[in-house]
Amino acid sequence: MRYGVAATLDAWDGQEWEPRYWLNTPASVRGSYSPIDKPLRVNLVSFGGSRDLALTLPELAPGWYRIRKTFKAPPDGSRVEAEALFEVRSGE
Repeated sequence: MRYGVAATLDAWDGQEWEPRYWLNTPASVRGSYSPIDKPLRVNLVSFGGSRDLALTLPELAPGWYRIRKTFKAPPDGSRVEAEALFEVRSGE
């Protein structure tokens, strides 16, 4: 994932993906999240670079989730969507 915003954390409800949180990954500070139904304030957005980013996620109930980000891809600027799926399991 690159720096910036417009990534979402979505939860699988058994039939479809439901957006739950905005994920913010600024270059200068630790990542943060905000509920999807709340206004999102962005203090810094810078795209580019390549380094590992530490995401901060909310506490999640067991289930399937995805991190999804849409961006424009060079050279033609077409919209591309990237996603990463993961499962949260209970500590049985």
